[in-house]
Amino acid sequence: MTAAILVCEDDPTHRELIRASLARGNYRLFEIEDGRHLLGAVRSTLPDLLILDIRMPESDGIDALERLRADAATGDVSVLVLSGAVRKADREAAFAAGADDFLAKPFSPRELAETVEALVAQRHAGIVKLDAA
Repeated sequence: MTAAILVCEDDPTHRELIRASLARGNYRLFEIEDGRHLLGAVRSTLPDLLILDIRMPESDGIDALERLRADAATGDVSVLVLSGAVRKADREAAFAAGADDFLAKPFSPRELAETVEALVAQRHAGIVKLDAA
């Protein structure tokens, strides 16, 4: 089964690294450059997984994630936060807003691929993660 993944990342180099990291998987990738249009993009693509940067110009990924979780149509999408914001407070804020997992930049392509594979498998198996920390 092909999984749909929406990547919300403002940096084109990071988007390319994400594409390259996931190239061997069975994924359809969709990309947007900021969180201002995140809710609409999630509604239109209905992804199995959202990969979300939390620090973007003109948009805050945490606020976008909170809006996503509050919306009945998008609230159950799996979310992997992939961010250069690596302080403990940033991780805690991401999980409090509803992230399913968190990877720091710079990231290992192998770790990204493994994390994405695990999150997609959990979603398809209907597994709900109870403790995010």
